[in-house]
Amino acid sequence: MSHSPANQDSSQMENDTGILAFPASPSQEAFFYLERLFPVFPAFNVPVRFRLDGVLDIALLHRAFEALADRHEGMRTRFVEEEGQLLQIVEPQTVVTFPVTDLSHLDGPDLDAEIDRLGSIEARQHFDLSKDPLFRASILICAPDRHILQITLHHAVADGWSIGIMTDDLAEFYNASLEDRAPTLEPLAIQYADFTIWQRDFLESEDIKPHLDYWKNQLRDYVELALPTDHPRPATKSWDGDIVSRILPASLSERVSRLAREQGATMFHVFLAAFNAVASRYSGLDDIAVGTPVAGRTRAELEPILGTFINSVILRTDLSGDPSFRDLVSRVRDTATDAIAHQDLPFEQLVKALHPRRDPGRNPLFQINFTHQRDFVRPVSFGGARLTAFPSRSPGAIFDLHFFMVERADGWRASCDFARDLFDRETALNLLAHFETLLDAATADAGLPLSKLPILTRGETLTLYDWAGRKVPYTSGSSIGELFLEQARLHPEAIALRYQGNSNSYGDLAHSAIAIAARLIEAGVQPGDRVPLCAPSVPEMIAGQLGILLTGAACVPLDPDYPADRLRFMLADSGATVLLTTPGLAGKVASPDVRTLELPPVSAASPDAEIVAPVPNIPAASVSHIFYTSGSTGTPKGVLVPHRGIARLALGGDFMDFGPSDSFLQSAPISFDAATLEIWMPLLHGGRVVLSG
Repeated sequence: MSHSPANQDSSQMENDTGILAFPASPSQEAFFYLERLFPVFPAFNVPVRFRLDGVLDIALLHRAFEALADRHEGMRTRFVEEEGQLLQIVEPQTVVTFPVTDLSHLDGPDLDAEIDRLGSIEARQHFDLSKDPLFRASILICAPDRHILQITLHHAVADGWSIGIMTDDLAEFYNASLEDRAPTLEPLAIQYADFTIWQRDFLESEDIKPHLDYWKNQLRDYVELALPTDHPRPATKSWDGDIVSRILPASLSERVSRLAREQGATMFHVFLAAFNAVASRYSGLDDIAVGTPVAGRTRAELEPILGTFINSVILRTDLSGDPSFRDLVSRVRDTATDAIAHQDLPFEQLVKALHPRRDPGRNPLFQINFTHQRDFVRPVSFGGARLTAFPSRSPGAIFDLHFFMVERADGWRASCDFARDLFDRETALNLLAHFETLLDAATADAGLPLSKLPILTRGETLTLYDWAGRKVPYTSGSSIGELFLEQARLHPEAIALRYQGNSNSYGDLAHSAIAIAARLIEAGVQPGDRVPLCAPSVPEMIAGQLGILLTGAACVPLDPDYPADRLRFMLADSGATVLLTTPGLAGKVASPDVRTLELPPVSAASPDAEIVAPVPNIPAASVSHIFYTSGSTGTPKGVLVPHRGIARLALGGDFMDFGPSDSFLQSAPISFDAATLEIWMPLLHGGRVVLSG
């Protein structure tokens, strides 16, 4: 754009009451009229949640929100129509409510479930765009030193970038008040309404023509990408959506970064190339076009302003000729670079120029959106309370499928926000798994042509080989814990354990094991340590074994029916410092030199909770179990069994047909190596373990 927004004069539209009125931006117009068409759907809400760990002054945080509303006109904006024109009305002040809900009487799964329930309600609560403010903030008290901050804004007044501005400014207002000093924030040179006037002048000038010509040429003979759906497309979309996610291994993220540097590209280009390759496999097309948002803050003056600057561009990539993945990254890079150079044309203006056929069940021009962003929210503190991002619930699906990559403190997260009208949750989970599989292979050898890159997971490959009656080639690159977590991510609601008429899902078992691993790590357990486990055939025994393996330590199974002297010998001989046991057995095997931790019950987990390995990249060659011999020929000796040995037994043999619909009775004592087959054969195939007690 040719002129700076700092040159605009916003005061000229002020009336005697201090209320300001400006024409709405094209983006705001689009959101407003979509709200009119679909008045009960909250798909244009922007919900975010944060954990605040540490002592928090709630009244001070409320005042910080009031100061934030004073600083940013967008937080005092509403919309009205006058004589066929949509106006944004900026009030001189607004009332900021700040509800507080005390959940400190709850804990464990009950607390998590209530946080999830309230988060879902908040994310889906509708805004009336004719009334300010178009944001909400509330606090959940989980404990005296733990709170959940919920913020929801409407997209007509804020975008993703705005969230980082909010948290930075909030922290400064809070800390300044806490420290009895003036905030150090620079006064804003302009407000969002100034940008709106500037943008409209630009759109009415000749400067817009080269951008419009570029997009008309870029989208000539354009065919929308459509992925196979589980359900027929309804005549009118419901906007009902859901989100699934998975964390990429740190080693994979490092390879993505390295390939991007080698190609003079960014991680966005590599991630999008992988998604395009998967979309090509799904659709059979070699002309893949997806929408992607751009920040739209092309000048420094726009960076500290809260508002909806975001714009959509369509990235159309040619995959013909079976290029190598390296070549595909270059194609994506070049396409994206050209698109960014022409981002100033609002998407709404492009739609008007191309006038595509309108369908109430579809968005104009594209149905698949791909987003990549580093975390907009910097680590900040509110006094002694540390703020960290907390997963939000989907307010509704704007697109058929929104695939997005976000960098968090725990690594890169691949997520899929999907329309439930069209896709099942299982399909979205499979898409994430296929994306990771292809990306893993592509970054391991970027010279491979796209046709040689796999997308099927190991479990799917096993199924295909089983159907074909062929022996499965075995690879031993993953630990037992990671192989199990892969099954849990793919099928979190499938039954993993049955015991005395009750059942536990793969998701329940995974989260229980991860929690046990966290306790062990807190107790000082490190990769390579030995952790004895003394338990009967109950769900807690399985969770305990997994918890140990997920730390990178070796599990030393102890049969609770052994004599106490033998148990104490194995405990001492293993060199353990921590022991896991079920309640009631600690007295039989406890030692003053070993810390005893009791296994908690395996409980239900939230279906939306992420399954993340606490210790990534545990080598398959490392020791997973130590089984002691009977000692019939002398002193019992510990036999070291590596992860790859057990994985080979469960996954690499053809002596037994086993699949997700099968069950295995676990009857052998856990100190007997036969229990290995009984436990890991079903759990690494997505089947069920039936426990004998």
